[in-house]
Amino acid sequence: STIDEGSDDLIPVIAALHDQMHTWEGAPYEWGGTKQSGVDCSGFVWRTLKDRFNLPMARITTRELLHMGVRVSPQQLRPGDLVFFRIKGGMHVGFYDTDHNFLHASA
Repeated sequence: STIDEGSDDLIPVIAALHDQMHTWEGAPYEWGGTKQSGVDCSGFVWRTLKDRFNLPMARITTRELLHMGVRVSPQQLRPGDLVFFRIKGGMHVGFYDTDHNFLHASA
């Protein structure tokens, strides 16, 4: 079964994602970056998992993130789930938010 997006269980996840989004808004793109002075997509995901969800882990790439967790269909996405897609020259990752929105670091 899935948890409805309005579920109380997801309120802390949504709040953490939005806090991170506001903190990092306007950060420039930098390949391999993990700081507000320059960040890439996997760096943003890593910092969010580390800073907002207290998941201690070494710096991780998009490809490594792709092999973690469980694959779900687009209809099963919940706030905080990672979303991956191919872009020219590689892959991109970010967080599913709500209402088909996506939080990520972009070039």
